[in-house]
Amino acid sequence: MIKERTTERLTRGQAGALLLSGVSAFLLTGARFGEFSSPLQVSLAAVVSPLQGVAVLAGSLFASVTQGTLGDAPVLLCALVMIVLSGFVLPRRTSAGMGALAAAAGLSISAGLFFVIGGIDLADLALYLCMAVLAGVAAYFAAEALTAFRPAAGGYSEPNGCAFGVCFLLVTGALGSAQLWICNLGVIFAGFVILQGAKRYGIAGGTVCGVLASAGLMLCSRELGGAAAFLALSGMAAGYFADFHKGAVCLLFLAIQGAGQLLLGTDSTAILLLLNLAAGCLLYLALPVEGILEQWLPEIGGEEAPAGFAAVQMDYLAHALAGVRQNAQQIARMLERNGC
Repeated sequence: MIKERTTERLTRGQAGALLLSGVSAFLLTGARFGEFSSPLQVSLAAVVSPLQGVAVLAGSLFASVTQGTLGDAPVLLCALVMIVLSGFVLPRRTSAGMGALAAAAGLSISAGLFFVIGGIDLADLALYLCMAVLAGVAAYFAAEALTAFRPAAGGYSEPNGCAFGVCFLLVTGALGSAQLWICNLGVIFAGFVILQGAKRYGIAGGTVCGVLASAGLMLCSRELGGAAAFLALSGMAAGYFADFHKGAVCLLFLAIQGAGQLLLGTDSTAILLLLNLAAGCLLYLALPVEGILEQWLPEIGGEEAPAGFAAVQMDYLAHALAGVRQNAQQIARMLERNGC
């Protein structure tokens, strides 16, 4: 009975991972950084397991067919096929190996093949080599960030904090290209993460998340990134008043962002940005994710910090008392010799 339940849970977990990989690939395939296609789906295929890589390939193909871009990026699709096939042969043990797989075995070799057969010219080859570097860097930091969610890792730590920041920046930029009517998934995601970071880590969390969100939105659109210039200030204010009611923090966050838009000049992009940030605020109010954050992202300066500081103090006092006792014994022996 226990074995059957364990197998059922593993099957459900694998099905959820496959579905998540396919949906993520579908969203990342249509992303653009400026005027160029984003290679993040290649990075995702290099990081996940081989079976999930098949789901990434399927989601990317489905997105290319539905969006009518099947013939626009054959190099990226070829790179995905090569990474999926190599995943069943080559081991993926280190983050550097995953990054090299995305950069070298993925885009570089694929672009070189298309250049040899005349499918792309020298300028396109140089562009794809730059994209290969980006794909390798993204795969490396994504692998580093995923190590925090392994059972043996114990959650977030300082070394993978940079990895979380890079992943947040790139994902925000990629989702910024996903526009559903007036809903921009990148802006909604950015507002949600900024408020969560401000709630969890105070001023530092809100400010850093705001800066990274502005940079990510700048990757996909200059207009959108310029309108999001005040996200760092809004995040800093949300972090300063993080102990207030969540609704009041959201109103303050939107008010500062709106005031900044009035100073910069209000246009359609600024109005859509505010509407999507408001949607991110509603998502922040609706989703109870504090339990997940407490499990994987411990607070900086929380209960663990005072306990560690007290341990250091007790250790120092113990060494000091041991030194005083040793000195007293030496003085006593010297007095005994002098008395004789």
